[in-house]
Amino acid sequence: MCKKIFFVVLLFSACYSFVYSQSLLKNLEFENSPIGFASVNGWGQNGTTGGEGGKTVIATNEAEFLNYIASPDTLIILVKDTIKLTPGTSAAGYMHSIASNKSIIGIGSNATIMTGGLNIGQLIDDNIITPPANAVHNIIIRNLSLRGSGDDAINVQMFAHHIWIDHNDITGARDGLIDIKRGSNFITVSWNYCHHHNKTWLLGRDNADSLQDIGRLKVTYHHNFCDSTKTRTPRVRYGEPVHIFNNYYTRQNYAVASTDEAGVVVEGNYFQLMDNPLRVDFDGEPLGKAIERNNYCDSTDNPMQMRGTVEEPSLYYSYTLDKAIDIPAITRAGAGVGKITAPNGIASESLSKSKTDYVLCQNYPNPFNPSTIISYELNTASRVKCSVLNMLGEEIAVLVNNEKPAGKHQVLFSGIGLPSGMYLCQMQIGNNTVTKKMLLLK
Repeated sequence: MCKKIFFVVLLFSACYSFVYSQSLLKNLEFENSPIGFASVNGWGQNGTTGGEGGKTVIATNEAEFLNYIASPDTLIILVKDTIKLTPGTSAAGYMHSIASNKSIIGIGSNATIMTGGLNIGQLIDDNIITPPANAVHNIIIRNLSLRGSGDDAINVQMFAHHIWIDHNDITGARDGLIDIKRGSNFITVSWNYCHHHNKTWLLGRDNADSLQDIGRLKVTYHHNFCDSTKTRTPRVRYGEPVHIFNNYYTRQNYAVASTDEAGVVVEGNYFQLMDNPLRVDFDGEPLGKAIERNNYCDSTDNPMQMRGTVEEPSLYYSYTLDKAIDIPAITRAGAGVGKITAPNGIASESLSKSKTDYVLCQNYPNPFNPSTIISYELNTASRVKCSVLNMLGEEIAVLVNNEKPAGKHQVLFSGIGLPSGMYLCQMQIGNNTVTKKMLLLK
């Protein structure tokens, strides 16, 4: 009887480990379409597709970049190297406006927008409280470093809708890193590395915008890594539901604040080294609403505040929740730039003009035991370093570290002697890095 019980427990444990590991693997493969409110159909737009179906162009300087983002055409805009923007001259201040139906995607790990922010949304009459038919919509921003904006790094406003901000590295703006306000709707902010900043994410500008904001500001924040971002991750007014899940917050004064009857669902996040993970009583403003579940608090001074009931995000879309205890490792490995290769359906040949002229394939088989084959392709001869890391980012094997000719290559990795779990295959060519997740199951 004892042996039978032991076998059943062992079998359950193995099955649970497999299902849970598969869940981790799914989330770490980095979707080419958004999870969350940016995926929801509404306001005449079916999900967020950006420049899909349009022409692919490469911006290498300021003039090209500004021309492309303002174009009325549907475009996939690839950003190469660093583009320094002069301050804007419009009422948007230091920010440059993006027209509808655009994907703006950095190539490799070095694509950077300097000294100028990105504005999404027309400046229209403050008294308008109904979304106009020509509101800016359907924009994707991925794999960019944004540095030194004289205002916000990314500003979403004036009923802009269906926006996906994903896998960026953002710091050093004069004001907010990502501000969303004035009736904007159906937005996902995911897998970004936001760091060393103060006013990080604002959702809902102030009390004067209540007629524009109530019933809108539906935003999903997931799998972001916020390091030393002090406040506003996010600071929320009016929006409901605002879904905040599986983010890693460390070294802050407060993380989430909900006021003015905003409704936030806060789940599966990891809060570390801060005063207040979640507040509904803040800055003397009317109280907000919040529910929290399955979060993990590590060295936080005050309990999470909850109040009222909030509409469930699952009424709008489906999602998979990772365990909060795993979020630091997951977001450290996956958030920020250089983690995606040919995003949003771009064919690999679209990148052939760039420095990131390579493809790292998913290992096969995956999951594996004990060995797997890693394949990669180079369009030009390059010096390649291919390593295997654990989920803490520690290097456990170097498979390739030399010059390789153009063409297809394969290398064998053996997991003999290693425990079951998730590992990272990382390939470096110059300053560019691409990572794939591999699952060893014994």
